[in-house]
Amino acid sequence: MKKIGLILIFIFLTGLFSGIFFSTNISNESNQTLSSFLMSGMSPTDSGFFEIFAGSFLSNALLFLIMMPAAFTAILRPVPFLILWYKSFAIGFCSGLVYINYEENAFAISLIKLFPQNLFFIPASILFTAAIIKFHSIDRRDIGLKLGRNLNISASAVIFAAAVILLTIGAAAEAGFHQVAL
Repeated sequence: MKKIGLILIFIFLTGLFSGIFFSTNISNESNQTLSSFLMSGMSPTDSGFFEIFAGSFLSNALLFLIMMPAAFTAILRPVPFLILWYKSFAIGFCSGLVYINYEENAFAISLIKLFPQNLFFIPASILFTAAIIKFHSIDRRDIGLKLGRNLNISASAVIFAAAVILLTIGAAAEAGFHQVAL
């Protein structure tokens, strides 16, 4: 599990830095246009807590559902890694846009609008990917024959549950901090 964790953290950091580098190297016009889209999405709306919570939870749960078939087929095994990279790239890209275009308020914007939910979404994504990889490595022909295999299944279930709990807390944090005006 340590090897898997190190590989997943490496993939996450690669995506994060790729997103930051990409956001700093796009043209100034594109940078400002994308930044205005980002900030319009972060501005407080009339939506209630539950609507924002449900939207955040469902959008992140959709990524988890896309990862699920990789637990059962070898051909889809790279999908969780790609989704983890995509998620970290998006975080890096948004952070880069904020720091380039809103230098005076970049720290406050990041602390209020980007950091709280990602404090939970990042570990949830890493845990969910690790659980899928761990579940995929189980030889299903031996399930029920050896106690060790059943322990792997229960360990995967615990990791899945922890990821869903972190996802729920992250969605609640995003809904709670979304209404904060800068």
